[in-house]
Amino acid sequence: MVCIVGLCVERAYTMIMQGFPVPDDPDARVWRYLDLAKFVWLLEKKQLWFTRADKLGDSFEMTLPAGTVNELALLHQSLIEAGTIPAGRPEEVAELRSRLRKRLFVSSWHLSEFESQAMWRLFCGPSQGLVIQTRFRTLTASLPVTIGRVTYLDYNKDSFPELLPDLVHMAPVMFKRQAFAYEQELRAVLHYEWEEDRGRHVDGVGLEWDPSRHVENIYTHPDAPYFFTETVEAVVKALAPGLSRRVFYSQLARAPHP
Repeated sequence: MVCIVGLCVERAYTMIMQGFPVPDDPDARVWRYLDLAKFVWLLEKKQLWFTRADKLGDSFEMTLPAGTVNELALLHQSLIEAGTIPAGRPEEVAELRSRLRKRLFVSSWHLSEFESQAMWRLFCGPSQGLVIQTRFRTLTASLPVTIGRVTYLDYNKDSFPELLPDLVHMAPVMFKRQAFAYEQELRAVLHYEWEEDRGRHVDGVGLEWDPSRHVENIYTHPDAPYFFTETVEAVVKALAPGLSRRVFYSQLARAPHP
C-alpha cells in the first residue's frame, strides 16, 4: 500500500469508485493506426505493443483535474485535523504520479464505425501508414487487461467520477483533457511492475496477440502510392498469410459518385 501525504492511496480514492465506460455495442468497431514498421513488428512477434504512460507524448498524462485535487486536499486536511493521519510531505503526490506513469502501459485504439481522416493524418502522416480494424468484443476477449473508453474532462474545474476500488490506480490514465475529445480513444491498460534499479529500461511491453485471429480488416492510407499497398500485401502474405484477403485500400480513397 502506497501513501501520499500520509494518506493511503486506496483511502484517498474512496470517492472514485465506478467502472470505466465501454461502448454500448459490444460489436463496435475499433481501429489502431500504425506505420509500416509497427505493423511488421505486430505480425512478426504476434504481440500487441503497450507504451509506457510517460512515453505517450502528453505531459498531462496521469495528472489530476482541479476538482479532484481540491477534493483530495480537503479530505487530507480533515483527516489531519481529526488526528486520523499525520501530516506528510506534499511532494509525495508527485512521486506517486511519477511511479505510476512508469508502471502503467497503454495500447490506444480509435472507437468509431468508420475510418477517420483526422486519425490518418495524426498517426500516419500525409501518405503512408495503415489501420487494423477489429471489434470491441474481440479486443476484450483477447487481452487480459483493463479496457475502457477515455473520458474527456475540463481539467480546470472537473473531478474524476467514482471508480471501483481495483481501478483507482488506473484512474489518471483513463481521463484526458477535452481538447483531445476528437480522438474518441479506447484504451487497453496494463499495470506492470518493473524495477529500475536493476539496470533495465522498459519503454513498453508486448502482450501475446495473434493478428490472424483477431484482426478483421486492414486498410492502407487513402493517399498511399500503389507500391505502398503492394508492400503491405507482400508483408502480410509472408508473415500472416491468413490475413491476405483482408487487406484493402482505404474506403476514403474511393471516388465520389458522379
